[in-house]
Amino acid sequence: MSEINAETMSKLASSFTNDIGSIHQDVLSLSNDIKLLVLSQDQQLKCIENTLRKINYKQIQDHLFYILGSSIVFLILSAFTRVFEK
Repeated sequence: MSEINAETMSKLASSFTNDIGSIHQDVLSLSNDIKLLVLSQDQQLKCIENTLRKINYKQIQDHLFYILGSSIVFLILSAFTRVFEK
């Protein structure tokens, strides 16, 4: 039987600590899931509504217009390039 030295004990302690941390995160996640299940339908709708309010639709719209504008400019430049190549 091999001896358990300080390094081995340190590794075991670190592994144990990581396992406990992982279990703690799982318990927190499960707790949040249970809270959502327990909430009434009205409370669930309020949570969803608050989440949707946090989404910045204007910023998303601006990005989509930028992508659309860039695509149009690229298509126009490609067309001009093809015309002048001939």
